[in-house]
Amino acid sequence: MCTLSWWTATHERGVLFNRDEKRTRSRGLPPRIVESDGTRILMPLDPDAGGSWIGVNQHGLIVALLNNYPHYQDQAPKQRSRGKLVVDSLIHCKNVDECMEYIEQMDHRCHKGFLLFAMDPERPPRAREWQGSTLNQLSLLEDGGLPALTSSSVRRTDCEQFRLPRFAKATRTPEALRKLHELHTPADTALGPLMTRADAATDSITEIRLTSAQASMSFQSTHGNPPCLNSASVCQLKYRSD
Repeated sequence: MCTLSWWTATHERGVLFNRDEKRTRSRGLPPRIVESDGTRILMPLDPDAGGSWIGVNQHGLIVALLNNYPHYQDQAPKQRSRGKLVVDSLIHCKNVDECMEYIEQMDHRCHKGFLLFAMDPERPPRAREWQGSTLNQLSLLEDGGLPALTSSSVRRTDCEQFRLPRFAKATRTPEALRKLHELHTPADTALGPLMTRADAATDSITEIRLTSAQASMSFQSTHGNPPCLNSASVCQLKYRSD
């Protein structure tokens, strides 16, 4: 249950991500800079499973992950948190191409289904889909494919049919895309990207912007029903080549 969109411009590019979660799970923690194996990473944290759903490293590589319902959500043998994939990719990879190669070389039988997206300051974004048996390439907007990534554990087709055409028609600017990420539909509260159901709701909206020198992350948690956005927590991470 999440929605991701992205934009690219001459001097800046970025990603917006709505994290939707079951009400039984802990709230995501605001972003912080952590260092692992010599790599600095800026990311919000999942206090339950560890890892994160989105992050950016000191090279300007963004990696984000959505659960891929309904594919392969059963208990996997020696199951491993999908959020660790985001962290591992950010530790070991410097750009989109390295990230895709890293993901393709892994054995994902320990993971439930996922959609993984990567972007860096220079290369076109790329994405992969794990369905439980094969890791497939996803065609994105730049190749005439998907204008956004979205998933839902309930009524996924309805949610895709509501959200994806709106992202396809939207101007690819952070302002226009943010309006869609903040879209709530009172008549059917599960459909909009800012969603709520009896068992789940949008937990936060994270925005990452990349320039030639640094990454910035804005994180807004939600409160109330219908969900309202709290004040943003903003962090920066300057690029380092070492």
